[in-house]
Amino acid sequence: MVLSGHMTPIHTLGVTRALATCAAVLAGFSALILVAAPPTGAQQQNAPPLSRIEQRIRDYVRSHEAEQIDLLEKAVNISSGTLNLPGVRAVGRLFEPEFSALGFETKWVALPDAVGRAGHLFAEHKGSRGKRLLLIGHLDTVFEGEGERFVRYDSLAAGAGSSDMKGGDLVILYAIKALKSAGALDDTRIIVALTGDEEDAGALFDVSRKSLIDAARRSDIALAFEEDAGKGTVARRGMGGWQRVGAGRRPVAVGAVGGPLAR
Repeated sequence: MVLSGHMTPIHTLGVTRALATCAAVLAGFSALILVAAPPTGAQQQNAPPLSRIEQRIRDYVRSHEAEQIDLLEKAVNISSGTLNLPGVRAVGRLFEPEFSALGFETKWVALPDAVGRAGHLFAEHKGSRGKRLLLIGHLDTVFEGEGERFVRYDSLAAGAGSSDMKGGDLVILYAIKALKSAGALDDTRIIVALTGDEEDAGALFDVSRKSLIDAARRSDIALAFEEDAGKGTVARRGMGGWQRVGAGRRPVAVGAVGGPLAR
């Protein structure tokens, strides 16, 4: 089977491992521990035994693997390029009841027409224990269309957003589900922010980014879940641009004889 060059192939087993690791990390962050990638090789031999809660988290993720992949397929098969506003909102509607069922307060942040973007899904679990966590994903994709639908070939899966970043959104969701099943979600403070314009925020940044900035100000730790080969990353290369906008009165040019040349 030939996969589109625009697709990001992922190992379905790798998704499951990432979910288990993510859930353990979130549980640990309630008590402020460090992010760590899944132990491999010599690390596995020296790794301490899992606690009972960690074992429950692992077992939940393993037992729900097929369910995770089915939901990922549904999400990927909703075309949601950044400028496909109905599609982005449809992905939001797919995830909203999942977070609501876990005890999160959910809201869709609609944006003015002038922004030209679909909006964002926010979900918040209010409590009084542990660090305040902000978990960030996005609903939109770079590519979309029939040629970018979800496909499977043996242990590989691919499709628009299968990794960047509907796969990451799924990791957030099922990590939280695993915490819930292990009794580790109670009284935690977590905000999930799934933006609808990560690939191109458009104009009026102060409007489109306001809800995310406000959530960040109420958080102690922010984690983004864009896939990075199964490892935690604290810094990445990037690029940025600046545009300066000014206002004022246009000056008048005066000729040699004193007459106005331009206004």
